[in-house]
Amino acid sequence: SAAMKKAVMLELIPKNPCDNVTMPKLERFHPDVYSIEEVEHMLDCAKGTTMYLPLMIEICIGLRRGELLALKWKHIDFENGYLSVEENLVTVNNERITKAPKTQSGKRSIQIPATLLTLLRDTKTERKANDNDYIICQKDGSPYKSDSFTQKFRRFLEAQGLKHLRFHDLRHINATIMLSLGISPKVAQERLGHSSYQVTMDIYSHVLKKVEKEAAEKLDAALFEKPSA
Repeated sequence: SAAMKKAVMLELIPKNPCDNVTMPKLERFHPDVYSIEEVEHMLDCAKGTTMYLPLMIEICIGLRRGELLALKWKHIDFENGYLSVEENLVTVNNERITKAPKTQSGKRSIQIPATLLTLLRDTKTERKANDNDYIICQKDGSPYKSDSFTQKFRRFLEAQGLKHLRFHDLRHINATIMLSLGISPKVAQERLGHSSYQVTMDIYSHVLKKVEKEAAEKLDAALFEKPSA
């Protein structure tokens, strides 16, 4: 439509043919996620494999794929328990390219859960890794290409007989768990690196409605359900 509008301004066409187009109603996206039990089973299946660390990072922190693949040990503050998201690795014309996050909110610092922090520390020690080494890497230490890593994840699911998920759905699982536990949507937005609070609310409105219902039930129980004598 914008291109057609520009063409009208340049007098290349008399009118914008998009003006009278009726857009279909946008259906709200509801991500497909695992239950807590399915998440635990997936992590159990991954133990002892090269998928365990990336899956732990995704379930605990919910990075975008490019953010995960760009992680280096210098991005982990072991003393204070923070992970810094500063880069995004993408594959263009079969070449790996590292870029800065698209938005300012994408560049963020995230508190790491204690269990994941221990795993990261043990992995770095075991590898004898340097700060500029990639955390999620191939045997030779080089980063994965985006599609290659997605295929690796898909093969893992198939080999373990696990329900199909897109890799990006791991990020949705992280967000869903956070919100289901009553963590503030604002905190979730900052950890996920969403450009705005409204983005988080729009994507996870169905989760927030469930949390709100549980909150109302707890409030009712606390105020009006008196224990029997």
